[in-house]
Amino acid sequence: MKRGLTALAWILPLGWMAAVFYLSCQEKEDVSRLGTLFPDYINHGAAYFLLAFLLFMALQRTRPTGPMLSFAVVVGWSLIFGLGMEYAQKYLTQTRHFSLVDLLADGVGAALAVLCLLALSRAGERGRQLYALLTATPR
Repeated sequence: MKRGLTALAWILPLGWMAAVFYLSCQEKEDVSRLGTLFPDYINHGAAYFLLAFLLFMALQRTRPTGPMLSFAVVVGWSLIFGLGMEYAQKYLTQTRHFSLVDLLADGVGAALAVLCLLALSRAGERGRQLYALLTATPR
């Protein structure tokens, strides 16, 4: 039973990573117009905010670790994945390119997600209850 719950916890972050990969490898003209409502760095920050949020929850549900280790693992993984996506855009598309600004936005989005979750865990009784619900940790 534990193995099934562990796999289930990782479905959302892995699914989101697949969606980010798919969208990152699309040619510029093929990407939905919805993405052009905001500057590209906002889109990157939001995508990696969600990725880090999902990764943090999966990590805490399957391998509870201390806050600093969780922060490092989630932000580090998000940056490595973001770097891979920037190279994918450079080599797998004709109309998109590698951008350090996008990679920075990925890192900022990921860091903000983890900081928000850590702040929530210290935000009074209601915050701790919500954090425990999200991460399946005892209160």
